[in-house]
Amino acid sequence: MKTLAIANHQALFGAALKTCIEQESGYTVCLEAQSGRDLISKLENLSTLPDLCIIDVFLRQQNGYETMLALKTRFPLLKTLVITAANHPVALMLMIQNGANGYLVTDCGADQLTKVIDEVCDGVAYFPESLHRELSAMLKKNNVRKGVSIFSEREYSILELCGLNYTCKEIASRLNIGERTTETYFQRIFTKLNIKSRLELLQCVQLIGLGAQC
Repeated sequence: MKTLAIANHQALFGAALKTCIEQESGYTVCLEAQSGRDLISKLENLSTLPDLCIIDVFLRQQNGYETMLALKTRFPLLKTLVITAANHPVALMLMIQNGANGYLVTDCGADQLTKVIDEVCDGVAYFPESLHRELSAMLKKNNVRKGVSIFSEREYSILELCGLNYTCKEIASRLNIGERTTETYFQRIFTKLNIKSRLELLQCVQLIGLGAQC
């Protein structure tokens, strides 16, 4: 029987997901975690890795993107599936970039959930068609090839600090750059995300899971 690990920051949703998977698919959930660090620690203590690791974008201590990168660094052969409410092409882009084998939004049904788990376990990548189209259009607009982030390393750092509610002045100080330079980076990010204000950016950052983690 195939085994799964689940990491989700919401205990109730994680329990419901476990029940659904075990009842509908026959898989066994051998490991549960609510934070990225807890997941990594528990995996390191297993004698045999699970067939699939399911994680959320929104995780405690370290977000899902950092957790995915850590998983692929420490356990390169481990198959991974993202199941999340983050229905945004940037979230998909970052997870693909960090090595996710599949991505599923939580509004799916039990039949689709089982089908996708089977496919990813069998080595078939799965990404939602509509979200993938949005991502392809975003990459094309920004002249970036698939698998590469539309954001530079500095822009990504600014996104993370924005998610932590840092002001422009605080971001500039933290990154040791001028405020006008920081504003220039903000404008580039606005253009790439097709938004016009800092409020829209904050909403986007929270939606894709780069906000403050508990």
